[in-house]
Amino acid sequence: METEVATPIEIRKNGAGQDRAYVAGTRTRVQDIFRLAKIHGLSPDQIVEQLPRRALGQAHAALAYYFDHRDRIQSELREDEQFVEIMRRQTGPGTAGTTPERSAWRRCGFTLKAALSNLPS
Repeated sequence: METEVATPIEIRKNGAGQDRAYVAGTRTRVQDIFRLAKIHGLSPDQIVEQLPRRALGQAHAALAYYFDHRDRIQSELREDEQFVEIMRRQTGPGTAGTTPERSAWRRCGFTLKAALSNLPS
């Protein structure tokens, strides 16, 4: 007798038509879970507190997928960062770029690019 195993991660197109890894059946990207864990320092338990509709197993599956596909996910993060930079140049920082939190992050030199460059390979 075969046991059916659910695939916790699925690859599908985002709004720009790029393939992205998502937690199956959700709009949560693997890279979103990764950012919460590695850049913001949250544990899987804390991630599901931040994303209450996600189960603990989904957070672990997303992180496991990241570690199995690190180059791909980091490439996606770089592509997204480049897209944001292009949009900022074309449209200006907008109101999100002027919040006190973002201003403080910039004064401290925090950027996603810098955070990614500090990750172990």
